[in-house]
Amino acid sequence: MKKIQAFGHFPGDGGVKVFNKHVFRQQVADAGPQSWCKLTMEYGNKRTVNMNAWFWAGVVIPTMVRWNQDGEEYTDHQVYRMLEQAVSTEEKFNPLSGEYEEVVVPLKTLDSDTFLDRANMAREAVHLTSPDIYLKTPWEYYGMPYHIWIDWKHGKIAMKKALALSEQQDVLTE
Repeated sequence: MKKIQAFGHFPGDGGVKVFNKHVFRQQVADAGPQSWCKLTMEYGNKRTVNMNAWFWAGVVIPTMVRWNQDGEEYTDHQVYRMLEQAVSTEEKFNPLSGEYEEVVVPLKTLDSDTFLDRANMAREAVHLTSPDIYLKTPWEYYGMPYHIWIDWKHGKIAMKKALALSEQQDVLTE
C-alpha cells in the first residue's frame, strides 16, 4: 500500500486546509485510479515553534553551559536527551512480555500544555542539581507579563500584538 502524507489544519469551518495543496494534489493525481483508499487524520495541539525555541535557548543551552563549566563535556543534544529522560518517562504495558516497562515519551510528541509541564519539571530538576543557575520561564524569555503570554499561548492574540502590549505595559510601569 502506498501512502500520501499531507499536513494542514482545521480552520473551524468544517473543512481541512492542506498546507501544500499543490504537492498533495499532484501526489493524488500521480496515484492514478485506485480501487480503494483509506483516509486517516491525526490531529492535536502539538507544541509550538516558540515553545520549542524557549526550551532550547532558555533551558537546554544554559544548562549545557553551566554543566560544562563544572568540567562536564555535554553537547546540547545530550542535555536535551538527559532532560527528556528525566521528565518524560512513563510506564507502558508491553503486550509481548506481559509486563510494564519504562519508556521515554519524546518531548516533540507532546501537546503544548503537557510540554510546558514537562519543561518546567526539567527547569526544577536542573535547579536541584545546579541551584546557582536561573532558567527563565517562557514569559520571561519572551519579555512578556504572564497574562499577556497566556493570551498569546492560547492564540487569542498574535505574537506581534503580545510584544507591543508588553512594551506598552513596560512604559506604564516605569
